[in-house]
Amino acid sequence: MFALHSRQRVKRIYTYINIYGSRYIYLGCLLVCLLCIKPLQAVSLESSDLLSLYTGPFQDDRHIAEAAKDSGFQNKRSIRAQTPESRPQLQITEISVDQFPQIHVYLSGNNLGTELDTLSIQLEEDGLPKEIVETQIAEVGIQSVIVLDASPTLLDTGNTGEARLVEVANAVNSFVAMGLLSAQTDWLMAVTNAVTGSELAGNIQTENEQPILYQMIGDWQQDHQAIANALIQFELSNLPSTSSPTILSLETVGFAIEQFKRSPALQYAKRSIVLFSDGMNIASDVNIDNLIGQALNANVRVHTVLLGEASQEAQRNLSRLAEGTTGLYIELNKSTDIEPIWQTIAAERFHQRATYRLNKKQPLVLSAQVMLPDGQQLSARKAFPLVEALPVEIEIVAPAADIVFTRTSTSSEIVLKEMEPVVLPIQVDFQWPDGHPRGFKRVEYALNNTTQIVNQAPYNEYAFSVAELGAGPYTLRVSVVDELGISSTSPARSIQLQVSQPQNIKSTLQDGSVVGDRIGDQNAKIQDDSRIGEALASQAELWGIKLPTHIDLGGYTLQITPTALGVIAMMLSAILLVLSLYIASRKRNEPVSSIKPEEHFYREVVGAEHVAETEPSMSIFEMDELSTEPVRLPDFDAVAFLNLETEGTHLPLQFSLEEGEQIRIGRHSGYADLIIEDTRVSRRHCIIEWRNDFFYIRDEGSAGGTYVNRRRLGVGDERKLQHGDVINLNEIAYRFEEVDEDRHPTETVPTVKG
Repeated sequence: MFALHSRQRVKRIYTYINIYGSRYIYLGCLLVCLLCIKPLQAVSLESSDLLSLYTGPFQDDRHIAEAAKDSGFQNKRSIRAQTPESRPQLQITEISVDQFPQIHVYLSGNNLGTELDTLSIQLEEDGLPKEIVETQIAEVGIQSVIVLDASPTLLDTGNTGEARLVEVANAVNSFVAMGLLSAQTDWLMAVTNAVTGSELAGNIQTENEQPILYQMIGDWQQDHQAIANALIQFELSNLPSTSSPTILSLETVGFAIEQFKRSPALQYAKRSIVLFSDGMNIASDVNIDNLIGQALNANVRVHTVLLGEASQEAQRNLSRLAEGTTGLYIELNKSTDIEPIWQTIAAERFHQRATYRLNKKQPLVLSAQVMLPDGQQLSARKAFPLVEALPVEIEIVAPAADIVFTRTSTSSEIVLKEMEPVVLPIQVDFQWPDGHPRGFKRVEYALNNTTQIVNQAPYNEYAFSVAELGAGPYTLRVSVVDELGISSTSPARSIQLQVSQPQNIKSTLQDGSVVGDRIGDQNAKIQDDSRIGEALASQAELWGIKLPTHIDLGGYTLQITPTALGVIAMMLSAILLVLSLYIASRKRNEPVSSIKPEEHFYREVVGAEHVAETEPSMSIFEMDELSTEPVRLPDFDAVAFLNLETEGTHLPLQFSLEEGEQIRIGRHSGYADLIIEDTRVSRRHCIIEWRNDFFYIRDEGSAGGTYVNRRRLGVGDERKLQHGDVINLNEIAYRFEEVDEDRHPTETVPTVKG
C-alpha cells in the first residue's frame, strides 16, 4: 500500500514536470522518489524499470534509448519478475500414501536463504504434531513445455545477432548441453501456435475439418536433444507471413498447461513453461489474468523470454505473466541471459522428503512448517488424500473347530484352577486385504465373556488361561484394533471344555482306620498288607454268603469288605426312600384328569413340546443325584452380541447374550454380571433380560442415563431391543446385533414405562 502511494506521488510530480516540459528534471525527480520506495523493497527495480514504469514522453524504444543515454545508463539489462520471487515460499508438492501407514511428504521451497534440507521441518496432521522418522533429498524430476510464439518477427534478427528463431533453438540446445537434465526423471515437449486457413503446414493437426490452433514441434519425451533438434530443424516456411493473422500466444500457453494432464512424469514433478515471444500479441490484461489463474490452478510456473527490442508493451505483457505465476522474465540480449531460467527449472528436480507413520484412518489436512535463518516461519498446507484402508481378516488356526479340550487331575482333592493344563494354546493368522500390513494397538482373545487382552507382540500366538473355567461349551473369538484404529473380529470358533477328576472311595477297617484306595490312582499303595489281609479274611462271609475279596475294574482293584457293602446299601435305601416319598406326594397333589394314563405319562416325561406353551423348551438335560426328572441347563449358543462403538482401549469390545439370560450391567462387581470399569458407567446402570423371544433393556437409576438410539430411558423404563440398536451407557456406546438378523422383522418399538 505504501509503495502504491509512493507511485502516486511520483505521477503527481510527473504531471507538474510535464507541464514545464523538462525531460531532465523529470528524470531527476524520478530518481529522488526511488529513494523513498527502495527501503520497502517490495519491487526490485533496475535501470530499465525506471524507464518503463510510466508512460508519457517515452513513447517508443528510441525515446527509452535516448533517456538511458542521457541518464548515464549505457545498456538495457534483463528484467526479472522479482516481486513474488523475492518472497520465501514453501510448498507441499505431494503426500504419498502408496505405502501407508508409512506416509511420504514431498516439500519444495524458494528463496529460503539456505537449502531446504538444512532447515528443521515440522509436520502436523489435523493440528496434531507428527514424529518424523526420516528426511532425505528425493529426485522427483521436472516436466517442462517450450512454447514458441510463431510471430512473423521470428524472421527478424534478434539482439544476439542471430535470427530470433535460431536464438530459441540455440537457447534450448544450451539447456541440454549444460547437463542439468536427467534422462530418467525429466520430460520435455515443444509446441507453437499455428496460422489459419490455407497456410496450415507441417504437422498441423485438424479436428472435424477445423484447424487446431497449435502445432506440435515435439511431444513428451526424455530424449531432450531430440526436442532441441526439432526446434533447430523447424522450417521457416511453417511460420505465418506478416500479412496473415496469428493465433495469440496466450492460447498456446493455455494449451501447453492442458498437456500436463497427460505427462508421463510423476504427478508431483514440478511443472514449468518457457514462453519465447516478442510480447506484442498477448492481448488484454483480462486475458493475461485468466491465464495466470489457469496456471496457478494447475501448479504451473511460467517463465517468459522477450525476443528482440524491449518495447514497453512487450515488457509489461511478459513480465506480468511471469510475475503472476512466480516465474522469471528475461530479455534475451546474449546467449547466457537465459541460464537463470534453466538453472531454476533444474533445481526443482529435487524435493525434500519427510516420512512419518500414520495412526488414524483418514486425516483431513497436513501442514508443514520451517524456521528460516532470519527467524521467519513459513508454513504450507495440503488436503490429505484418500486412504483406502481395509480391516484385517482374522483366521483362527488353532484350536480346531469343535475340539474337546480336557483338563484332568490325578486326585479328587485338586481344585479346579490347579488342574492341567491351565492354558489353552491359540494361534491366529492375519491377512491384509488392502496389501498394507499394520501394527496393532491391542488384540483381545475371548472365551464367552472371559476376555484377555494382549498389548504387545507376538499377537498371533497366545496362551489363554483357563484355570478358572469349568466344563461346558465355549465360543472363541479374536478381536483386534490396528494402529489406524480400525477394528475387526474373527468368525466364532466352538470349543468344548471337559474336566476329568477321579472320585474318592474309602474303606474302613475293623479298628476304625482308613485305607486310602482311590479309583484311577494307579500308584496308590496299601501301607500295611498283612493287616488288611487279616481284616478281609475275617469279613469274607456275610449272612452265610461267600463274598469276593476284590473286584477287578479294567486294571484297577477295588477291595470289597462287609462294612463297605453296608454303607453302600444304606445309601441306596435312603435314595429309594426319598424317591418313593416324592412320587407319593405327586400322586396326592395330582388333579382329577380325563387324560389316559399312558397319555399322562407321555406328557409328563417324554413330550417336552406337549407342555404348556408358556414353559421354555429344554435343549440340554442332565440328572443330578437328588432328582429323577430332567434338569434344564442353559443354552450356551449366543443369539446376540453387544459390540463396542466408542473408542477406548480399556473397554470390552464385545459381550455375548444368550437365551434366557438376565444380564446386569454396571461398574460395581458385587452387582453387575457385565462389569465396565469406567467412571461414566454407574455402579448399577441397567439390566438386559430375555423374555418372550426378545431382549429387553431397563434402566436401573443410572446417573449418566441409558439411551437406545439417542432416546433416554426413564428409571425403571424398559425397551425391546432390535438388531442394529445403539445402546449408550452415558457416553459409552454399544451396538446390539443379533446373530440371525432376519429373526425379528423391524418394527417401531415403544418404551414401556416402569
